[in-house]
Amino acid sequence: MKLKMIKGLAICLSTAAFTAHGAGLQDSTAGSTVGVRAALSTASNMVLSKTAAASCQYSTWADGINYAPGAIVRYPANGLFYKEVNAGSSGSDGTDPTISTWYWQPTACSGSSTPPSFTGLIYSPYFYSGDTGGDQLNTAVTGSSQTLLKAMPAKLNAVTWAFATGSCGSENWNGVSAAAFAKANVASFVSAGKKYIVSTGGAGANFTCTSDANFAKFIKTYYSANLLGIDFDIENTQTQSDINNLVARVAAAQAAYPNLRYSFTLATDGGNESQSLGDMGVKVMTAIQNYGLKNYTVNLMTMDFADSGQENSSLCTLNGSGKCDMGQSTVSAAESLHNHWKVPYSQIEVTPMIGGNDSIDETFTLADAVTVSNYALAKKLGGVHFWAFARDRDCAPAKSDNNSSDTCNNYGKAGTLSYTNKFISALGL
Repeated sequence: MKLKMIKGLAICLSTAAFTAHGAGLQDSTAGSTVGVRAALSTASNMVLSKTAAASCQYSTWADGINYAPGAIVRYPANGLFYKEVNAGSSGSDGTDPTISTWYWQPTACSGSSTPPSFTGLIYSPYFYSGDTGGDQLNTAVTGSSQTLLKAMPAKLNAVTWAFATGSCGSENWNGVSAAAFAKANVASFVSAGKKYIVSTGGAGANFTCTSDANFAKFIKTYYSANLLGIDFDIENTQTQSDINNLVARVAAAQAAYPNLRYSFTLATDGGNESQSLGDMGVKVMTAIQNYGLKNYTVNLMTMDFADSGQENSSLCTLNGSGKCDMGQSTVSAAESLHNHWKVPYSQIEVTPMIGGNDSIDETFTLADAVTVSNYALAKKLGGVHFWAFARDRDCAPAKSDNNSSDTCNNYGKAGTLSYTNKFISALGL
């Protein structure tokens, strides 16, 4: 590391020796790091003053991030821009760009901070790893046990893996270690040409992350060209501090992985309320606004709006029978998020629960899948998902609330993989 810094220093001095000397480089011979820092910062100013600002996208520099070659960052201490020219590892290219010219060279930028890099709608049903019973993702949705990859229809290009829980960097998948889970699934998905989203948290457990380094380790565990993004399913008992930490991790990580999506999956009502998110959702949106996060999506869980017999127009959009219209309630939830929190449609995703929900009076039908798909296409939403792939086969409706099945749809009128294929058809995939 020291040799690389010296090499970079020599290059800088060869083009700006008199400026560096005036900044106090002579002090560095006596061990003054401050003198070196000042010299390189001043030399950077000189180079930038002679370079026309180019239109570009940049992120704010953060320590310990493995930036991609060509990445442009704005260093907050001096407001100047730097471009990575040599990639490092283990966070080494996150070295202060005013010191290390081995990794960084000054550049000019007249653009804005990096916007969401994703474009287009992603369709990826959730798949709960807890139904697998081992390291590899398996399912009996078609009637006999087989790998998830074999069960996926040809036109289903992506699945959301659920859920990684615990602390980032030492998370587990329903008792399966992160390393074992990744080894059993990442390479096989890549080989099959299928993509995946890694979802964390869920209704039964939390996912926490207080360290950028550990979050980088988390991403690297599952990273491949087929990883679409990271999802934070926040519906348990996270504090505002827990949520702030997750948002802060995303803000740092998106500089190194701008190609990934970062979604926050939140409970919502689907009625006529102007603000329809629950308490966890409000905490998330508050953190997003406070951190100025731009590259994110909000994924609305449009399900379980009310206990049976307790439906009203504030909780869901009612049908002619006074029950929740699940398709229209999904539309209402998305409109509320867009209007109240000013989230662009392209950064809104929706996740209904197919078939019978936890309330026996709430049933998401195949017709509802068409309604949601048409709305998603018309508004150019960021994504459509559903809970859950393993439920996409028929079984009888539940007889009481909170008894829905994890492995069948509690609808009984759709057929095997009918929801999966209906969304594929309605979305034009």
